[in-house]
Amino acid sequence: MRYAQSQAATTKQRFRLNVDLKENAYWVSRQGDKDSFVRDPSPMGNATYLPSGVSFLDVTHPERGKMREGIAYVEFSPRAGRRMRNPSGPGRRGLHPFCPSPGGKTEVTAGYVERKNS
Repeated sequence: MRYAQSQAATTKQRFRLNVDLKENAYWVSRQGDKDSFVRDPSPMGNATYLPSGVSFLDVTHPERGKMREGIAYVEFSPRAGRRMRNPSGPGRRGLHPFCPSPGGKTEVTAGYVERKNS
C-alpha cells in the first residue's frame, strides 16, 4: 500500500494494489495507455502470496463496496487516498490496513475493523 501510494504521488500516475482473494496474493500495477493498467516493473509488480494460515477476508472501497471473492483492487491517484481492509487469518483475527490520504501514513491495527466513510 505504501509503495503504490508513494508512487502515485511521485509520478502523478494512478497505481493499483491488486488483491486476489482466492489465491491470497497481491501485486502492484500502474496506469498504462488510457484506462488500462499494467504490472509495475519493480519487484512490487510480482505476485506476493500471504503465508500459510493467513488469508484476505475482504476488500472494501468507499464507492465499490465490499468484495469477498475474485480479484479486487485499491486504486491510488495523486489526489485521493484509498482503503483496503481486513486480511485475516484463522478465527477472523487479522490486520486492518487503512490509508486515509495520499500523503497520510498507512495505519495497521489488529482485528477486523469496520470504518465508516467520512
